[in-house]
Amino acid sequence: MIELTTDPQTNQPRFSTTPAEISLILQNIFDKGINNLKDIPSPEQKILPHLFKSNVKSYLKSTVRPLYKPEDPDPNDKRALPDPNAWIFDYY
Repeated sequence: MIELTTDPQTNQPRFSTTPAEISLILQNIFDKGINNLKDIPSPEQKILPHLFKSNVKSYLKSTVRPLYKPEDPDPNDKRALPDPNAWIFDYY
């Protein structure tokens, strides 16, 4: 819980939580949300069962926060693609 109070001596607003703690809490919530996306079954198997021969469950594809900066693809290699999770590393 974040409370906004005023300092009685200076009349300046003051938060009960530091901005660094708020940022860390939001990052943890975001990480949990990304991890929970991987646990959601793919709806196509339920909606279109006649297209899926096996009973192996598939799950939604979600992004993964990389631990290190993904390398950029070689511009000379036309088949090389950028890492699909590079954007999330840039935001952290």
